[in-house]
Amino acid sequence: MMLLSFIDVMNVDHVDLNLLKAFRALHEERSVSRAAQRLGIGQPAMSHALKRLRELFQDPLFHRIPVGIEPTVRANEIAQQIESAFELLSSAVNPQEGFDPSRLVRTFVLAGYDYAGLVFLPGLQQRLAEIAPGVVLRFLNLGRSEAMDGLEAGTVDLVIATPGPTSKRLKTARLMTERFVALTRRDHPLVDDPGLERYLAARHVAIGTETSPTSLVEGRLARLGHSRRIAQFVPHFSMAAWLVAETDLVATLGERLARIFARFFELTVIDLPFEIPEYTLYLYWNRRYDSEPVHRWLRSIILETLQAAESAFTRLREGGAESTHIAD
Repeated sequence: MMLLSFIDVMNVDHVDLNLLKAFRALHEERSVSRAAQRLGIGQPAMSHALKRLRELFQDPLFHRIPVGIEPTVRANEIAQQIESAFELLSSAVNPQEGFDPSRLVRTFVLAGYDYAGLVFLPGLQQRLAEIAPGVVLRFLNLGRSEAMDGLEAGTVDLVIATPGPTSKRLKTARLMTERFVALTRRDHPLVDDPGLERYLAARHVAIGTETSPTSLVEGRLARLGHSRRIAQFVPHFSMAAWLVAETDLVATLGERLARIFARFFELTVIDLPFEIPEYTLYLYWNRRYDSEPVHRWLRSIILETLQAAESAFTRLREGGAESTHIAD
């Protein structure tokens, strides 16, 4: 009905659904060449489609800019209607009820910091092995900006990341909220004296870059008028855990991962001696896959697995869990 109402204002005999697909690709890709590549046609054919679209809608639709094309106000209005129309068509033609995950053979690319991989992947992999053994997961350890670029380009299916600037072409769902804790070896002086002075005087290992979750710690300490002694920077959380186990370094990281490492490396988790806001992780994906049955199914499995993981994490925090990872 929405599609019919959308094209009712035009001469329906002259509306080509492929033109609407071309418009959608142009609006999402912001590039004639990338839109052509996405639809599997040549750039001249896409340029011709753009010309026909301009005639159809009687609007320039897109203006050239140094890095591609930019939609007009009219184009943005049209895009919302076309997106809703295609979602309805997709739901009608590809109902999710008929989808059989046990017969699916496909590789999905997930991206984020290794924190996400360490916390989420074990449980997700176990669940997929049970219901969709033909699915292969490829996890890329990428910073937020690079991961979002992958979503835009279509080389990444899903990203797990903290909030930040994103394109309107991306959609998101909240996954979980995490709090920071300190991780030390069991005989570290901070265990017996977990005060702020001892924490600041300790030697720390920092994980990631200025855009990683742990950068929030530096920002919070600076606002409180303090700074910690960072003795080493490492790109991965697992490297930080190994250093904590073998040296007097202290790592400050999310509690879920800290408790996993505490079990593996016989370390101690300590509450931080200063107030710091929790941070939230979100699942991001491209709108072009929003209504695709297989993509929707994977997103639902991730959320379902996370819900199961929360009860395991509660047991782990209370010291009663038997597993060595949260996402059992």
